[in-house]
Amino acid sequence: MDEKIEISKDKLEAVLDQNKELMEMNRKFQELLNNKEEQKGVMRAEEIPESTVRIMFVDGKPVKGFANRGTKERPLYVYEKRDADNPQERVLFVDILLEGKDEPIPVNYNELFREGLREECPVIDTKNKEWKIVQGEASKKVIKDYTMTETGVVIPMEVRGTSRIFTVKLPNGKEMDIHENYVNM
Repeated sequence: MDEKIEISKDKLEAVLDQNKELMEMNRKFQELLNNKEEQKGVMRAEEIPESTVRIMFVDGKPVKGFANRGTKERPLYVYEKRDADNPQERVLFVDILLEGKDEPIPVNYNELFREGLREECPVIDTKNKEWKIVQGEASKKVIKDYTMTETGVVIPMEVRGTSRIFTVKLPNGKEMDIHENYVNM
């Protein structure tokens, strides 16, 4: 059984115009979905390229770090020595740590960075390592009745951070962990 509804001609034309607009919007939307060339504004998941880092090599072995000649609070990696060829001149040296060797090897700092061999190595994994160091002390103060008084309690001031450790695949196929400070040098 069909029910009859009475509607004015103006309202009918408005509903039909809205219907035409909706049909046109739907057609355009379908066209966008079907035509991949017109999807320039649509974000697509992109494939992330393989991450790589440059590692320095000395005598065919990767440099995994520098030896600290100072203290933990005041590290010293680069130091001066008299030049063997010219005793009047001083040359910068750094003690490098090579993969597979226990003892640090002193090398000329400038020559290492000027002439050192660097190779791209793929990153297999990245780990974050948190660290903290104490950078002084502060005394605790209390505010009471608009005056500030010291309590005598000393609080250490800590600096915290995060370092990344990369697991990389070397050209010989072995894997090595290396700190972020010693890659891309």
